[in-house]
Amino acid sequence: MQVARSLSFKDAADQLFLSPSAVSRQIQGLEEALGKHLFKRGNRSITLTQDGEILLQGVEQAFSILESSLKALEPSRKTMTLRVGAQQYFSNNWLFPRISDFLADNPEIEIQFESSQTYQSFDETLMDICIRFAPAQEDSFVCESFFPQQAVLLAAPSLVEKFDLQDNAQRASECEWLTLRSQPGLMQRWFEENGDFSDHSCIQFDDAQAALMAAKEGVGVVLAAWPLVNELITSKQLVQLGPANSSISSDYYLVYPKSLADYLPLVLFKEWLKEQALLCATNQ
Repeated sequence: MQVARSLSFKDAADQLFLSPSAVSRQIQGLEEALGKHLFKRGNRSITLTQDGEILLQGVEQAFSILESSLKALEPSRKTMTLRVGAQQYFSNNWLFPRISDFLADNPEIEIQFESSQTYQSFDETLMDICIRFAPAQEDSFVCESFFPQQAVLLAAPSLVEKFDLQDNAQRASECEWLTLRSQPGLMQRWFEENGDFSDHSCIQFDDAQAALMAAKEGVGVVLAAWPLVNELITSKQLVQLGPANSSISSDYYLVYPKSLADYLPLVLFKEWLKEQALLCATNQ
């Protein structure tokens, strides 16, 4: 089921705490037992076959019925659950350092986190509310902008010293560029807006957090979202090069089903998030 949802043996293996090869063998065993191909395997991707789609729908329905039955048997309790989806980049750099305050003020709310690596669509089977960067608008969902951000160019102190970048951010074009596959032209736009139109080779990442880690090790320069990375700057783990740029950035949004708009844990969490975002803005 995890493989069918993520369409990735690696991502499913990470969620199940197994190796990709072990997950692949289990899928092959299932296909042999059913006598059906459930996935089409490409060089770098997999997709569900028609039989795979049918099986996934049946399994999801079965789990939904099972979950409803188990909830009906549970004794009533005061604890309310809120399932929150957020990318590791946002969670690690902004949400997790603050979440203890919300939990302390709302002990009756139990939060379950779903850390998503990709800009996937909202999955109601996994979460009640998610924090997304420039999400697609859908009629059945509410999308509220709550967190404006600006792009900042960062480098490790060792790289700043090596290339004399502190007072000459343009020289950062001589360093390796650490970019995201989901935003391949963003670094080029930053340098073009700062007067440098030269082409440059890049090291690409599929995870913003991994790109930040590489930058901290002095591998190259990286564009990051401020104020998410403010702690890395104030602690001098990374150095900001040049001014922040809002023209090549987008806001973070709160996305949740309209049917849950009045769900108390969601309402309280949403209000708290907006208060924290406002504090960030006033402390700039």
